[in-house]
Amino acid sequence: MRAIAVGLVSFLALAACDGDPQPDRAGPLAPSSSPRAQRADETTVVIGRSLPDGPVFIEGSAAYATLRATGSGEVALTGFFDVPRVPGGDNHWPQRLRARVPSGRYELIAYQRPCDASACSDSEPGGWGAPTGRCKTQVRLAPGHVFEITVVADADGCGFETATYLRGETG
Repeated sequence: MRAIAVGLVSFLALAACDGDPQPDRAGPLAPSSSPRAQRADETTVVIGRSLPDGPVFIEGSAAYATLRATGSGEVALTGFFDVPRVPGGDNHWPQRLRARVPSGRYELIAYQRPCDASACSDSEPGGWGAPTGRCKTQVRLAPGHVFEITVVADADGCGFETATYLRGETG
């Protein structure tokens, strides 16, 4: 029997973007594939997206997330993910972001970028719609755990759902 703690993370901001946040990185972030063993003071973070009421935009949207260490501001994980695929498109974006990060406190920021017909699959983020539906929260990542964060996006913005479990158990 696996031990799972599932909870809804408190929302710090649910309003749409007031400005035009720029990504910290202009390209895709491939899932972590390092063969090294995870250290005891590290946490595995997996960020995905859920669209409970279907696509938020007619042509879909690309999800973006940044996980930044509280205090130092160091970016631990950032990039676009879960970008819609179109027939014949050259989509090279991951479905989820995944990385091993030092345990500690982090700020997670997420938003959506709307797609035009096939724009998200065939081009880089510069051609996509302006960021919208921005939300952020604070998370504490315990050592030796896997921390799954789902960005729940809808027409009113976004929120977060989380699940944590000990490394070695399935989630």
